[in-house]
Amino acid sequence: MLKNYFTVAWRNITRHRVHTAINVAGLALGMTCCLFIFLWVQDEKGIDNFYPDGQNLYTAYQAVTADGKTSGSYTTPVRYTDHAILALEGIKQSVPAIKQQAFYQTGYELPWGHAESFRVGEKMLKLEGSRASKDFFTLFRYPLIEGDPATALKDISNIVLSRKMAELFLRASLKKQMNTMTC
Repeated sequence: MLKNYFTVAWRNITRHRVHTAINVAGLALGMTCCLFIFLWVQDEKGIDNFYPDGQNLYTAYQAVTADGKTSGSYTTPVRYTDHAILALEGIKQSVPAIKQQAFYQTGYELPWGHAESFRVGEKMLKLEGSRASKDFFTLFRYPLIEGDPATALKDISNIVLSRKMAELFLRASLKKQMNTMTC
């Protein structure tokens, strides 16, 4: 009985090739779209879920209307001073439910949007970086290998190094020491 079903199906497939191709292509496209939508939803649901207090963290969305056109982005309106990065000034007074706020902006969102230059001895390193306010480590509890999170970004001239950046600096400084010892 099952063999008859496959025989009839095969005859219909070979007899109506154009309809079969359209149906198979439509099914493949539909399944591909469903898979991509599922992966996108999984990615969106997984963002910021590794923070212990993730349910209390929010991102500011800025909508700007100019010349009759409205555009928006998640970039934070920022003002740089000599001693601090001021983001969303007066937001705590406007929205009393806000307990703390912190500013963070990745390198590609920054106005200049290019790698920063760092010097270790004679070696120049160009690395991507981000900007954060002094309260960043009070909201986001990233483990630090060394140093105090409360004072790590206290001043605008302070810097926090990633493990990768620290290893690059260490390699460059060790290479310089090795060159001076062999000369």
